[in-house]
Amino acid sequence: MANPERPNGMMRRRPMLSLLALAGAWLAPLPLDAEPAPQPPAAQQGSSAIIYTFRGIQTSDLAWLRQAAEQGFPAAQMALARHYRLGSGVERDLAMQSAWLGRAAEKQFPWAAYELGRIYETGEGVLADDAIARNWYRRAANMELIPAMKRLAELKDGEDSGQAWKKRYDLAAALDVKYIGLLKSIQTGPISDEAAYTELASLSQAGHRRAGLDMALRQISGRGTAKNVESGLNKLEESEKSGNSAASLHLGELFLAGKEIERDTSRAVTHLRKAVDGNQLKAMTLLARLYELGSGLPQDMDSAVMLYRLAGEQGENSAQYRLGYLSEHGNVIPKDMDKALAWYKLAAQNNNQHAKDALRRLGVSLPAAPAAATGPATGPAVPSLKSKALSLSFDSVCKGLSTEERILVETSFKEEATKQGKSADSLLGEARSATAGKSCDAQAAKIMRAGLAASLRPRYQEFKSKDAEAKIWASLMPAQLINRRCGFFGEEAARQLDRFASQLDQRIQSRVKSDPAMSTAIGMAEEEFANLANKSACDAKARQQVESALKFANSAAKKGAKEY
Repeated sequence: MANPERPNGMMRRRPMLSLLALAGAWLAPLPLDAEPAPQPPAAQQGSSAIIYTFRGIQTSDLAWLRQAAEQGFPAAQMALARHYRLGSGVERDLAMQSAWLGRAAEKQFPWAAYELGRIYETGEGVLADDAIARNWYRRAANMELIPAMKRLAELKDGEDSGQAWKKRYDLAAALDVKYIGLLKSIQTGPISDEAAYTELASLSQAGHRRAGLDMALRQISGRGTAKNVESGLNKLEESEKSGNSAASLHLGELFLAGKEIERDTSRAVTHLRKAVDGNQLKAMTLLARLYELGSGLPQDMDSAVMLYRLAGEQGENSAQYRLGYLSEHGNVIPKDMDKALAWYKLAAQNNNQHAKDALRRLGVSLPAAPAAATGPATGPAVPSLKSKALSLSFDSVCKGLSTEERILVETSFKEEATKQGKSADSLLGEARSATAGKSCDAQAAKIMRAGLAASLRPRYQEFKSKDAEAKIWASLMPAQLINRRCGFFGEEAARQLDRFASQLDQRIQSRVKSDPAMSTAIGMAEEEFANLANKSACDAKARQQVESALKFANSAAKKGAKEY
């Protein structure tokens, strides 16, 4: 399949709240500032608000990612779009970002529609167009994406100045909070099945789709209510007709299991394919297994491996285990024990018992469970020189850096090694030994970006400290993004801050345009600003930061600073 046609013309860039700022699960570049950022919380502290996330695919294997994107998988299309946005492994190309997001949106993928709304709102690689932006946000909101409802309310969309969207957002967010609280009660056991069913029914009646699905499954199994298979199935089928891919997954599971209804593999396949289009990871794994076995459809190992990897790259532990198994035994894909161990370890970290057993069988110690996301890592940071050496070593195999980025890291690495009186060749040799046989996975991509960040950091810090305009920019941009997320001040104040930040950002971008290294550094810094805004607790300290930036913007405006 040919690459998507490039849209016409790349227009001015404006500051943005990237998908990363609302969906912290994308692989973020490491910060250019030395202090590590805190890990994203599940919810804002001191608040009942929820941070809605889309984990996304995190890989530097662009050949595989492009293949998956061209086969029509929206999560892969979004991941490839992000590579084009960042210039990660490819030449930075905002037109290609828009084209791939358009393909994902055509598959009714809500996050892609939301991201296109952001692009047209901010004019990132396209002509800014408020009407088109709102249309994309509406498409995402009508697919029940809560951040899109919130943005439409903020934009005062509609004849009622956004009041209908605000009510819809407030209700959806409140129902989500209640639903998550109910799930915690069910998991910890202080609520009976009957009471849980009653609560689910109440949430479903109020419009919570996930609660409605849970209610339907309990009707089918008779858990907490009288068993009524027909009623439960009807509810799932109606939900599937409305485009709910989770309902398609549950129907596929029921037809595969053959417990409450007669087993029908062909019907299961039909439902699972719909669920895969909605990026349901478990559906990918189940369908992959059917392709692997040739059950209900012709055996197709290429499709099986593709689906396993799509799910595995996004954290589905059963898919990760199967990839490890296939890599270990080499009957379907080339035998590769390093890849097998890497997938087994990922699956084990995600609590897959089969993967844990496989590692014990192979005499490999079990990896530590991922630390709870309660704060920054406490271990020592990787020294700058070592970080650059590891980045170059991985890039020699994975090709995750552009030619310009590699040259930058290589030059910085050699200069630092000379200053420290160390042998660059020796350090590279140690790095190659440490990375030998490692997979080109999300961790490899993170290490390569870390080396790039370490190489750019001195120049960025100098630019920020010695250039008055850059110093203001580095303070103002995070404040603007925090205010967009937390909504501390009124719409007029927010517009004033956005306008000031937009004009300042355009000036900075114009100044560094002829310097590829600084342009990359600024792009990485903007990603980090968005990442930090996403992690803000929306507390008094954050409010004070925004208030200071707003006062500065107002002061500049009163002085008639035409530049801004």
